[in-house]
This record gives sequence, structure tokens and C-alpha cells, in this order.
Amino acid sequence: MELTRQDAAFGIAVINRTSKLLASAVRLGKEGVIREALDEEISYSQLANSIIAYVEEDPDPLLFEQLMMLANTEPIRDYLSIHRTGLLAARIREVADATDKLVAFGNEMFRKGSGEYGNLVPFFANPQAKELFDRAVNAGLLKKDYQPAPGVARFQLKLIAIAIHTILDYSYRDKWCHFAEQWGDDVHRAMIPFTKGVPINQIVRLYPEVALWDKVIPENEGKFFKTDFSEAQAKFLFTGLMRKGYFGHHTSFDSFLSILGMGQAAFTPLNWIDRGYNSLIYFIKEAFGEMNPDYLLRICDCFTCNGKQITHSSLKTRSSYVYRNKDKWDFVPVIDNIIDKARKK
Repeated sequence: MELTRQDAAFGIAVINRTSKLLASAVRLGKEGVIREALDEEISYSQLANSIIAYVEEDPDPLLFEQLMMLANTEPIRDYLSIHRTGLLAARIREVADATDKLVAFGNEMFRKGSGEYGNLVPFFANPQAKELFDRAVNAGLLKKDYQPAPGVARFQLKLIAIAIHTILDYSYRDKWCHFAEQWGDDVHRAMIPFTKGVPINQIVRLYPEVALWDKVIPENEGKFFKTDFSEAQAKFLFTGLMRKGYFGHHTSFDSFLSILGMGQAAFTPLNWIDRGYNSLIYFIKEAFGEMNPDYLLRICDCFTCNGKQITHSSLKTRSSYVYRNKDKWDFVPVIDNIIDKARKK
């Protein structure tokens, strides 16, 4: 059906209202409320096609920018993943499909009409954001279309995002979602490995307005063991400890890296499953004690022992006992051998 401008504006309002009512109704899960949100006399798919046909002839931002603001259909899709069959499900799906089609069309029209901002999502289509993205392009971290360049790590994208949203003072609500839309990746989930000083400093220098190191040092940074082990040596160390049964079977190497301030995994304490604290104290002091004079405190932060929390008082009295009786412990040569071989890797 052919629409006038007034018809197109009214049609957009109808789909906007229906999609938002439906998104709210499916959260309640009540069929009666869902049916009330739908108009049986409207073909939503046909209406969407007619709106697109009109806007293509009259590409007025006042129209297509409204399409970009239609409801998020994610709750509707979640509902349909459970209620897949039947006439009601078919009608709900028609609304979701029409809405998503119009949103995609609106975004496409925006990019066509936005010239130099065409490769940025609408939220970033402004001179201030573009200039900040352009810095990363000029540094070779992003391609000309503002997508990640080959070889760029996710944690580097996270740093770029932190710098941009800090400089532009975005609200918490806008902190990550638009970067995920721009890059197709939830980069906020990436852990920043603080052993990677060179690639981190590359981004620090790009955005001198931000005290980026202060922004990204994690709250639990003080819990990490400082170490001169490389990641390859840490891998050998971890493998040796696993083979000798000091960690549970489901302990991951990434989790081990997290207590050394490396890798991508979130910081989480590890469970030491030997008979007691003695072997744990000995291992930590021999492997990391030279760089961590407070290693007993860090053991409390980074480990449990047989599933139980470790207290500093229990370690303090035990540590001197371990070393006074070093010759009697069967774990000493085993741990010494693991550490020695790891250092030679």
C-alpha cells in the first residue's frame, strides 16, 4: 500500500507503540495482556514495507531517526524462544521482525546521510567522538571504518573505550553498550593484563587527557603476586603443580594467571588441596617471596586451602615452623624441582 507522509508518520507511531507494549507484556507472560497489545486488523510486515518504501522516496531524518528509536525486541525474542508455535506466536514474531527490519533500515539511512560519520554508530556520529576514534585509526589500532585492525587485542579496545567515554563524560548507562554496537564485541569483559605495558602505554599516549593508568588499575591489584616469571614459565609452573595434585582438576591456567596479574580471566582465589598450609607456604615463598615481602597476606587473598579461607595469623605461626623443619617435608624436593624447571624454560 502507498502511504502519504502523514500515513508514514502514523504507521511509525503504531509500530513504536505496539512493539513497546508487547515488549512490556511478554515480561509479564500473561496471554491476555499480550493479545491486547496486538491489533488484529494490522499487517505489521506490510506496514513496515510501506514505511520503508515511503522513506526511501522521502529520506527525511525526522522520519528515519524515529525508526532508530523503536523498541528493543530482545525480550520479545526471549519469549518466542519458549513459545515458538501457534497463531499468537506468529503474530508476535511478525511484530518483532517488522520492528527489527525498520530499525536496521533507519540505521542504514542514517549512515547514508551522515557522510563522514557513516562508519560510526549514531551515538558516536559527532565531531568530538570522531576525533577520538580517529586517533586510534591514525595509530593503526582501528581501520578506516573504525573497526578493530588485525592483531589488536580486546583489552586495547577496552582501553580505547575507557578513554573515550571518560573524555566525553558519558553516563554509566552509555558506558559500554555503544562500543559493543560499534565493534560487535562486549569489550568491557576483557581483562587488562598489566604485564603488557607497551601496548597499554601506546593507548595511554593517545589520550593524554585521561589518567588512564589510574582508571584501569583494578581494586584487587594489591592482591596479585609480583613475579618475574614469563607467561610461558608460569604455564610450566602451573602444569607441574597440577600434575602433582596441588590444585583441583577444574582449576584453569587462566585462573592461575589471574593471581599473577596476567591473562584475561577475572581475579579469583585458587583452592590448594594438599594436606595443609605447609606446602603452600613453601611454594609461594620459594616462587614469589623475593618480590613479595608481604607474601603471607597475598596467600590469604589468592588462595583457599581445601575449600576453607586462610587467615594471616595461622600462616604467620606456621611459616617459621615450615622452614625450621625443611628437611623433613617430602614436598620440598618436588616443589623445588617444579620451580627450577619453570625458571629454565
